Amino acid sequence: MQSTRSSFNGRQVSIAGTRPSHRVSGGRVGRGGRVSRLVVQDGFILTPTGDGDTSHLANRTFPPVPTIVLRPGNFSVGRDPPADILIPIPTISGSHAEVTIGDRVSITDMGSTNGTYVDGQEITPGEPELLPLGSEIIFGDMHLAKFVLDYEEEEPAEKPAEKPAEKPAEKPVITVEAEIVA
Repeated sequence: MQSTRSSFNGRQVSIAGTRPSHRVSGGRVGRGGRVSRLVVQDGFILTPTGDGDTSHLANRTFPPVPTIVLRPGNFSVGRDPPADILIPIPTISGSHAEVTIGDRVSITDMGSTNGTYVDGQEITPGEPELLPLGSEIIFGDMHLAKFVLDYEEEEPAEKPAEKPAEKPAEKPVITVEAEIVA
């Protein structure tokens, strides 16, 4: 599984756990002629908080990093495929880290070149680090790959307005015109 970029509630998101061949449009995820509804339920998200400064990379331009919606499971984070969560920035390693989502959220640095930081402290490669809500995570670049772990509750669906009761239909009156021939 990889991630698919989309827009949800006016915000750019990357949905971990979808295939790159899936297309996301108007809240729908699909491949070819088959489309299924994208339902974002209560869940963990990584909200980008970096300042976007690229002076350390000769002021090259990069697409903005979207909010990342995390589903239950294990997801690799990296610069290149086959990473499940792609962050195409040169300061991120090809196989940078792994994020595990279950009852708790943890992150493991996979021996990346520029390291993975949680709340300002570099984590030890190969050792999972639990992430409490509100944790600040940096995947090797504090300007372009800095996130905060949030939990977003599903907004309750609006109850459709009730239709006014319809009047019972009156029995139709049938008029038959006929000419009687004797």
